[in-house]
Amino acid sequence: MNWNYSESFAGIGAWGKAIKRVSERHEDTCELKWFAEIDKYAINSFCAIHDESESKNIVDITKDIDVEEVDVFFYSPPCQTFSVAGKREGTDVDKGNLFYNALDKLKKSNPKYAIMENVKGLPSGDTKKDFNNMIFALNDVGYFSYWKVLNSKDYGIPQNRERVFIVSIRKDIYDQGKRFEFPKKIDRKLKVKDFVDYKYKVPKNILESFNNKEGGFGERFNTLDGNSNFYTVTTKGCWGVITQNFYTKDLKKYSIENIINENIEVYGNSPLMNFKIQGFDERDFNIASTKHVDNFGTKPDAQLYIRVGNSITVNVIEEILENLLYDRKQIGNQLSMF
Repeated sequence: MNWNYSESFAGIGAWGKAIKRVSERHEDTCELKWFAEIDKYAINSFCAIHDESESKNIVDITKDIDVEEVDVFFYSPPCQTFSVAGKREGTDVDKGNLFYNALDKLKKSNPKYAIMENVKGLPSGDTKKDFNNMIFALNDVGYFSYWKVLNSKDYGIPQNRERVFIVSIRKDIYDQGKRFEFPKKIDRKLKVKDFVDYKYKVPKNILESFNNKEGGFGERFNTLDGNSNFYTVTTKGCWGVITQNFYTKDLKKYSIENIINENIEVYGNSPLMNFKIQGFDERDFNIASTKHVDNFGTKPDAQLYIRVGNSITVNVIEEILENLLYDRKQIGNQLSMF
């Protein structure tokens, strides 16, 4: 089977990365029909990682543009207006209405399935009404929807990242008996240290400069031990990872002086580390870095931190797609296909 798909608010293409991996596992293929992204740096990385032409980019999703039909419609409207870190204006501002611009493209592309991702706070508090209206709107255009907040750390990646996902099934397919269950949690074997970029060792003089308050690391530099159960992807390089076998709760006992005197190694979060812990691979990072330098002539790190920090954890999408596209049933830790 060949799955045709689109990505709206595409970023660097986590959706495409996931559907490619899943379809390949089942000896199927997939094809990107179109995508929508306005940020020049994200577009550059997207096209590099996925070897796609910018000609497939409709750019401005608010415009009345005809789009091709697809099997799977992926979308991730900007979350700032729904985030607890923002003002939670919801759909009271133009950016909050981009969901409805995406809904217009969804209607035009007539997908069998649609999957949306957003911040975990969307279904609650001041934006609960907005969220319910989104579900109602999807119903009005012919889709039955499921939703749930999922955390990346429950799907094989040692990263604490909670996001809400809405999975929608076209009603004619739903009426034929198609159902969906969100993936169950899976065992996580990887630790934070499995993702460390060992080229990013933090020198002693830099550690000393971060010692902004007595007995701690200051607000600009936080640490996790390498065996930690989760990590937090940020858009700036402000995390450090200690690879020795300490427990996270014990790190507060260690001042910068302790770490320096005991020769404890600390590594910063490189863009490569963030790429990997979001489910991308080293090849994705390398080609995105190269294309950034080729097209913009500047060091890529700052933009790569931002772009991957704004992305979605690929592994979570893969788990959703296994259940949605391939009817995987999960019983405990055992998986089966039918």
